[in-house]
Amino acid sequence: SILENSGIPLDAAQKTGSALLHRIRSGFSDNPFTVGANAELKAVQQDGFNSAALKTAGIDASKATPEVMGQGLDRINGVFKNILDKNEVALPDPIVHRIADIQTRALEEEKKPVANIADRIMKAVGPGDKIPGQIAYGIKKDLDRLADSADTTLAYHARQLRSAMMDAINGSLSAED
Repeated sequence: SILENSGIPLDAAQKTGSALLHRIRSGFSDNPFTVGANAELKAVQQDGFNSAALKTAGIDASKATPEVMGQGLDRINGVFKNILDKNEVALPDPIVHRIADIQTRALEEEKKPVANIADRIMKAVGPGDKIPGQIAYGIKKDLDRLADSADTTLAYHARQLRSAMMDAINGSLSAED
């Protein structure tokens, strides 16, 4: 099965889908004499699931601790930065219109940090309606920080602007990147 191929051990009830085996397993989990073994299997399965999920992000670990997740985020950001270092980001008209609309709404709601970043995007546009990838990466990182703001309206506008930038970035990359 997909789960077993991903390193997640399954019991007989999970492998077969048998209703009878599921009831028996449920009885074992409620029985004080067998609950320990059942809990051990659940812990092993959880570690296997965590490991499989983390591997999709290139992380080799069985627990998603803050340290592990921080290392994974650093790795992903490094890959993202390397890709943008060698690419420019095109801003087609629909993206420019989205950015302008977000900027207008942010100004109306007095969320200047987002409006200022939208202005920064437009000032960075060079020949061919493109932004150097390094600048686009810096803008994305600034929007990431604003998107985590406790000010929910500011965070909303930051996420909207980040979405527009990510659409521009994704539309500018080759299939390989």
